[in-house]
Amino acid sequence: MDGFRVRSFSASRAYLTLGLIPFLSIAGVSARVVRQAMEMTSMTEKLVVSNLSGVPETMLWPLYGRAAEARRPDSRLHDPRAVIIADSIDYDFERSFGRPSSRHVIRAMAIDTLLRKWLRKHPGGQVVGLGEGLETQFHRVDQGRVRWLSVDVPESIDVRKRFLPDTDRHRNLACSALDLRWMDEVDPTGGLFITAAGLFMYLPPEQVPRLVAAIPEKFPTAELAFDTVPHWASRKTLAGLKLTPSYTVPPMPWGLDRNELGDLKRWHANIAAVQVAPFGRGRGFYYGGIVPVLHALPWLRNKMPMVVHLRCAPASM
Repeated sequence: MDGFRVRSFSASRAYLTLGLIPFLSIAGVSARVVRQAMEMTSMTEKLVVSNLSGVPETMLWPLYGRAAEARRPDSRLHDPRAVIIADSIDYDFERSFGRPSSRHVIRAMAIDTLLRKWLRKHPGGQVVGLGEGLETQFHRVDQGRVRWLSVDVPESIDVRKRFLPDTDRHRNLACSALDLRWMDEVDPTGGLFITAAGLFMYLPPEQVPRLVAAIPEKFPTAELAFDTVPHWASRKTLAGLKLTPSYTVPPMPWGLDRNELGDLKRWHANIAAVQVAPFGRGRGFYYGGIVPVLHALPWLRNKMPMVVHLRCAPASM
């Protein structure tokens, strides 16, 4: 693959990954998914992604958290593909990102919940994942009919396609979310839901309302889910936030506090409703105990990360 190298699996890691396959079958995962997982684990080489940096490298961070949660016997997120993908990449996740946390797991669960509810009403609808990286959401919520378009920059799609190739209902598109030509690849006739997890905070602040406004302009009945960071967290990244001694979080220029949600409806007349999706309880003292309390207290939740759910409708309706 252009721009990437591969390195052989150690025997123990390969056997560990292969050992997951029987449990996937027992858990009721479809024969198609098990077969594809076996094909992935049949590879004898690991992908070296040392050339990834900046925002594209961040796609490894949520993968790490989801895989760690999915490995647990009491997992709250069924994501066997995240485990297989993480085990197939030659990268020191803990050195960069520290010990795994529920940070990205609760985000994934919140958007999964929105999508499953939407898919019950739009079973053959189109989902577009902007800036998906190595997100495996299609495989977590797939009910056999949804059509999925994953949009990301070319260097991210190069990695994604190795593990999540195109199928009849899942397609990868190498295109920046800011390049609105991706909209020409969308068929909204059965309904349209757009996700943008881990994307908007990395964009120039003036570009976020433009991109969001372009969605209801082109697709006036679409729904959109995205996550945000508060302004204080944005400022910390602009000053150089070191997650670990080996990893500095890329700048997040765009932040949003909860008391600014009302402003989003002014971005376009077709934005009919703006809501905050509820977070599930995470693990550990912070995500399992402190975060739920912070989200429950009005004077503190204003400064917390959110998953925002927008629903659009033609302004004349």
